[in-house]
Amino acid sequence: MDRRRTIAALIAGALSLAARSTRAQPAQVRRVALIANTIPLRDLQEKIPSHPGPKIIEDGLRSLGWIEGKNLEIIWRSAESDYSKLPAIAREVVALGPDVIVGFGGTAFAAAKATDSIPIVMATGSAAIVAVGFAKSLARPGRNVTGMTLEVGSAFNGKRLSLMKQAAPGLERVAFVGSLDMFDEEPAFTPETREAAKSLGLVLSVASCPDVRHLADAFREAARQRAKGVVLPDVPDLHWPQHQRAIHALATSHRMVALHTILSGAETGGLMAFGSDILENYRRAPYFVDRILRGAKPSELPIEQPNKFEFIVNLAAARAIGLEIPAALLAQANRVIQ
Repeated sequence: MDRRRTIAALIAGALSLAARSTRAQPAQVRRVALIANTIPLRDLQEKIPSHPGPKIIEDGLRSLGWIEGKNLEIIWRSAESDYSKLPAIAREVVALGPDVIVGFGGTAFAAAKATDSIPIVMATGSAAIVAVGFAKSLARPGRNVTGMTLEVGSAFNGKRLSLMKQAAPGLERVAFVGSLDMFDEEPAFTPETREAAKSLGLVLSVASCPDVRHLADAFREAARQRAKGVVLPDVPDLHWPQHQRAIHALATSHRMVALHTILSGAETGGLMAFGSDILENYRRAPYFVDRILRGAKPSELPIEQPNKFEFIVNLAAARAIGLEIPAALLAQANRVIQ
């Protein structure tokens, strides 16, 4: 009996020691780099909530068990609206060797140019990801890039043009404000966009706008082209209210039908907006990061596209340019701002 008790005590002691040893092992710290386009780096590093995206992503990661300071290190970087810095920032981040890089539009493209081995999650990506060669297909990316796009391709340009034509039946010329994101490599007008314009009797043009400092120049160029409508792109700088308000003032002074591809563009005073909710992308991004950190391959994680789009009309903006929005168009709106 004494021998049995001795053996049992030895086994219990060994198990207890093993348990204490296991508990003593620190959790492996995984490193995730997030590269922003426009958010000041100081705001990111000091958790200043100037933009909702970072907190939404951090909260999402926390809900999945990834806690900064415990088992997660977040590396923050930002181009701070100077896109010429993106290639160097991407190379710097790659040299740090994070487990995952999270990019937003142009920053995801810059990261993909800098590495073909570190997994990249697009929180807000371009539907042109396949066309530019960073993925073989949306269903099976086949490379190191996965995540979410903001659109489902250029077919929605046709929908936007149709909404503009319904708002102003006499509209004949529409200018697309040139991309503010130097890394957006999608052609300005795809065959589908041109065909949609032709069917609506619209002539398309591009009003060049290399960055937000040239917004007024872009509107003047659109006016010289005799465009009475403008489409504003979904690029990072135009998510900031101060730039949206500048656009609203320009559209009003030129009496142009302006359609935003960013929903908040109508919420801050623009005439119309048609697009997806970018906040949903931010909420979904942690799913991809979590899957990769737990062993999934980005090459096998399908790139997702939005499945919900909203149309918003701002009647105050319509009154400001003397435009009466037809009742049939208002009936299509998800929201009407009085």
